[in-house]
Amino acid sequence: MGLYKKMRTSNGVPVEYHRITRLEIETNLRVGVYVSSYLSQEERERELEGEHTFVAESYYCTETPEGPATVAEAYSWLKAERPEFEGAEDVFEDTQEEAA
Repeated sequence: MGLYKKMRTSNGVPVEYHRITRLEIETNLRVGVYVSSYLSQEERERELEGEHTFVAESYYCTETPEGPATVAEAYSWLKAERPEFEGAEDVFEDTQEEAA
């Protein structure tokens, strides 16, 4: 799964496909969400095929110990709590659609 939303990285590179790569739960402190952002969904697909693609990595965290405990919850949290992901659309990768 990923999210589709056009935005720019902190250094001005336009990206539009975003994928959670890691959750980091710091017990009784915070939950960290690591997001890789790609130029496009096609660039993510190229990465899956073994090619090197541009990826910008970002870190977002909760201010309290309460937060997402699963990747699915983390996507919902990003869309609800982080203004930069407001209005982002869910995107399912082909492998997920085949498994459904």
